[in-house]
Amino acid sequence: MADEIFRDCHDTDDFVRRLARWRPGTAVPLIQPESKEACEAVRSLTHPAASRTVPDPAGALIAAPRGSACAPLARALAAAVGGRYEEFGSPGDIARAAVRQDTRWVVPVALASELTERDVTGLHDALWEAARDGSFKGHTGLLVGGTVPDVCWQITKGLALPHRRPPQEEHVRLWPGVDGTPHRFGQGPLLLRDAATEATVRPLLTGGHTGVLSVIAHGRDDVIHLHDTVICKGPDQLPGPLDDRAHLPVCAYTGQCFRGDVEPSRVLRAETLVVDTVFVNACMTWRIADGLFPHPYLLPHAFLAGTAAAYVGVPNLVNGTAKLNDLFHHACATGLSVGEAVSLVNDHLRRERTDLPYFTVLGLPWTTPATPAPATGPADTTAPFATVRESDADADGGTLTAAARALAESRDRGTPTHLVHLSPRSAPALAGAVPARSGLADAERIRDELRALGAAMTALEAVPLLGFRYSRQGNLMVNLRERIAAVTTALRRAVSTGDPARTGRRIDGLREAVRNAEAGLAAALYERGTTSFVNFDDLWGEVLEQGPPTSAGADCRYCARPLVRTDAVHPLFTHIRRTGLVCARCCMVQDLDPASPVADIALDCAEEWRRGSSVKVTLAVRTAAATTTPVDAFVAVHTEACERNHVGYPPPRRVLLAPGGAVTEVAFDADVTDRAHMHVESLRGFAVARGTLSFGTRPVWVRPSGAERSG
Repeated sequence: MADEIFRDCHDTDDFVRRLARWRPGTAVPLIQPESKEACEAVRSLTHPAASRTVPDPAGALIAAPRGSACAPLARALAAAVGGRYEEFGSPGDIARAAVRQDTRWVVPVALASELTERDVTGLHDALWEAARDGSFKGHTGLLVGGTVPDVCWQITKGLALPHRRPPQEEHVRLWPGVDGTPHRFGQGPLLLRDAATEATVRPLLTGGHTGVLSVIAHGRDDVIHLHDTVICKGPDQLPGPLDDRAHLPVCAYTGQCFRGDVEPSRVLRAETLVVDTVFVNACMTWRIADGLFPHPYLLPHAFLAGTAAAYVGVPNLVNGTAKLNDLFHHACATGLSVGEAVSLVNDHLRRERTDLPYFTVLGLPWTTPATPAPATGPADTTAPFATVRESDADADGGTLTAAARALAESRDRGTPTHLVHLSPRSAPALAGAVPARSGLADAERIRDELRALGAAMTALEAVPLLGFRYSRQGNLMVNLRERIAAVTTALRRAVSTGDPARTGRRIDGLREAVRNAEAGLAAALYERGTTSFVNFDDLWGEVLEQGPPTSAGADCRYCARPLVRTDAVHPLFTHIRRTGLVCARCCMVQDLDPASPVADIALDCAEEWRRGSSVKVTLAVRTAAATTTPVDAFVAVHTEACERNHVGYPPPRRVLLAPGGAVTEVAFDADVTDRAHMHVESLRGFAVARGTLSFGTRPVWVRPSGAERSG
């Protein structure tokens, strides 16, 4: 029965002639590939009754490089599918032709030696410029091989794919590169780290038939690394002298795998895996021309030598984001073609910017990798995919924004949710998804808080560089660095898996660590200030370079004399700065960090204090106008060396400073004992806010009590 699907050809000329006359429902031309086993496997997988439908390829743009040996093949394919043929000299030529004629399918056909990875990324960029505004809604798949017969084999498998039997497993996720246990999206086996063993993977992928295989693994050396084995072309020792062969892998010389823990018999040969479509989310897995190794050893060619009708990889480094694999599986499960599914992934990345948008199909882009899942009625409001339309997308992409949006959406729905950005061409494609409902505001609050915590970390690390050191400072900073590292890792995981639980815990831990560090700093400042005459500006004055004083354009609030502004900067770390206001009578009345959320700090109290009395001191802190959320702060007041001078003050107090330029007032009671030292004293108030230090100072005079004066 399977033989009725194929028509054997004698050579490439015969293949080209028969391909030009091919029409759906007739026998697909076939040249015996290098691997007879792969050919027999493809024959055994097919059946005359079509098992899946494919989109109409009519009108497809089939293009070949000028003068390419693949040009006759490309012309024949265009005739077979009712498309049009064009030659190209650059990726821009293809993009212009595709946009000009409103093409749905774009299929460059070439030898591996005729294209570079840069050509491929250039094609993606050129087509995106048209797709982003809706003027191009097509999808791309390349037919590239080391030889013309290799390309013929890809065409044969693509045209015959509708006749393949339903696979035993529609979807298999082979993810040895994923940490932990991610939330499950979709059906089918999920093999993580220790489960991705030769004993498990071999029977699954060679003894059965898989529709869509996705991979997340280390693969930049054209080898997919599993727990105790690898997937590659295979460890074949080549005969004869090899000195004139450049860049051969070690197995070509020795017959042994380069991984010492992998016996040659346990290596999984890519061409023996019985799969229809392969999606590889691993670094540098779309090398097509001779690179680290000659082209037969490169992963795309190794997979396409077998049963795979389509291979998807990337020519660049990636982060291994599981969401992209889940999105590809979901798109295929809803009946999208491989080209549409990859456009959905790439267009999402253009907006989210957590990876490079260069996933590329090797194969016919209109092939349908999986049988559409049965309709289940109206969209479920708890669906695992929530979409953001391009017009709603936040222009500030990247991991932090993406993680904040994923956290907000998942918290809002109460379940892990993948957030997917849509473009005009991908908007109609994602079936079963629901609109995102958390909105940008929730995500912005999360993002702004995390950036504020990061800024606090930077400010806290600057404190010892300003000359202020205290016990446990090093331990607190080590803890902070560990928390920062944990949060950044968790942010990537939130984007990858859509699960907010771990990230939320890590953020809570960082928030607590920053609060503890700020509390420790406030306690140290209070202790130093109440036991010594050392001012903070004395410390940084020995470190920072001070610029020339300038008029502050304002008068001292305590004595109405003109104020002078001083600016100082660290000689090595120019982000460390201080700004002071100096009065000829009251000394430095204000000492601020320009990066602080505190814009002004003042002390309101009586000028003269009597021994044996309690004096009310109000610390007034005004936030910067740009602050949008309340600012957690520790504040305190004291006079210099007040412990030895017998004046008491309460310890630092934690408060919330009102945002947006508002003033927050905090009242303290100073206990001026009957033994208080009588002299002019410098009353100081400080605020530790988001890791920054802000000081206000004014003079007060301690006088005898009424009884002392009358005596």
